[in-house]
Amino acid sequence: MLPQSSQPHDASDERDRLRLLLDVTNAVVSNLTIRELLIAVAGWLRKFFPLDLASMVIQDEETGLLKVHALDAPAPGGVLAEGAMLPLDGTPPGIAIATRKTVLRDRIDFEEFYSPIIREAYKAGLRSGCSVPLICHDQVLGTINVGSMKESAFTRRDAELLELIAGQVAIAVQNALNFQRAERERDHNKLLLDEVAALKNKLASEKLYLEEEIQTEYNFEEIIGQSASLKKILQQVATVAPTDSAVLLCGETGTGKELIARAIHNLSHRRERTLVKLNCAAIPTGLLESELFGHEKGAFTGAIAQRVGRFELANKGTLLLDEVGEIPLDLQPKLLRVTGARV
Repeated sequence: MLPQSSQPHDASDERDRLRLLLDVTNAVVSNLTIRELLIAVAGWLRKFFPLDLASMVIQDEETGLLKVHALDAPAPGGVLAEGAMLPLDGTPPGIAIATRKTVLRDRIDFEEFYSPIIREAYKAGLRSGCSVPLICHDQVLGTINVGSMKESAFTRRDAELLELIAGQVAIAVQNALNFQRAERERDHNKLLLDEVAALKNKLASEKLYLEEEIQTEYNFEEIIGQSASLKKILQQVATVAPTDSAVLLCGETGTGKELIARAIHNLSHRRERTLVKLNCAAIPTGLLESELFGHEKGAFTGAIAQRVGRFELANKGTLLLDEVGEIPLDLQPKLLRVTGARV
């Protein structure tokens, strides 16, 4: 049962309470986050309520539990610290949310408040409290709570004033939650846009490379020959193709090293992706590293845009480095750090 109302206060006390409500309303308007909101409101509550702690809990949409979003004064023993999760059953905030009514108690009854976390709070010194539901647009968002280490610390008149305050706070809480939701959606959308842009740039690079290859491709459909030496080479191609091993192709110009590389690619599990070719002898020494590994916009004079390197372009595909022996000695060790590419 709720305690009986206290004796009427004089006119000056009524003016003070109205001023408190006005001050709380101003605090609600000027704070966008839940933490800042409670700290501002609790500062005014302390002038009129004999509280030892003030908290706000919001029902989590995913778990249905009550999450302590903000705390003005440390809870006894830290059992109600910020970020703590409270069950709906057996707690004053849970009952206030379920009944949509204020829960005001002079003392803690463990038959009513049977949650273990309430027992922990009692052992730490909590003796009485008041929980008021935060209702906005007929939706219960959570509760605003005050507690004391003394029994019968709050009157019914205190609860009525706290209900008026909760009406203003609920609007601000709804706005803060909407703001947080919009921030999360904005960050998520930005991440998606960044991923889409990265994929778009990669596809554009592959498209440009393939268009260049089409202009110079001879389109050999197969390797023709019946000699024992060629059959031995093709047998070696069939052996190495299913693996992820790097392959060194040796031979004079015009002996068909590129055809063998394409045959290895076509027989591998990488055949659905790109076969990227690079003639190392045809690239100036100063640009070869950028061609292999790419560069960011502004990395050096003339880097007017981001460029995807051949290694990144050949990701999950095959990379053929023609005339690999022409790569400068100071650049060759960097190739050892690249894994999963065929040469």
